[in-house]
Amino acid sequence: MAERKHTPDVLADILGAASPVEAPAGATAPPAPRPPGPPAAPAKRTQRAEPGPRWKYRIVSFQDYHGWRPRFENGVEIAGWMRGPLLNEFLEQAGEDGWELAAASAGESLYGSSDKRQLYLKRAER
Repeated sequence: MAERKHTPDVLADILGAASPVEAPAGATAPPAPRPPGPPAAPAKRTQRAEPGPRWKYRIVSFQDYHGWRPRFENGVEIAGWMRGPLLNEFLEQAGEDGWELAAASAGESLYGSSDKRQLYLKRAER
């Protein structure tokens, strides 16, 4: 059986303990333990960040009926939508109520056959 190569016990050197493995004859002595440095600073307590606002969302789909008018809100058809506000009037009112436009899309319909334009609105919960 081949003789095992001696490797220094680095952890024992760091901690200042004697190595549990005896060095073979003719091996050099391990380096002297390092002098202790300044005491470690106490760990800083991390403060938890205040949780951000919780958001409420609205998805409003528009349809062209004598101008773009909101037809669906969160999947529910708005009663009397054909007499409802036009797009710019709707956005002004939503902004006054604290809603912020988060995104807009034009593509596939979500709820109806021709509601291919949506606005995604958000506001902090009250």
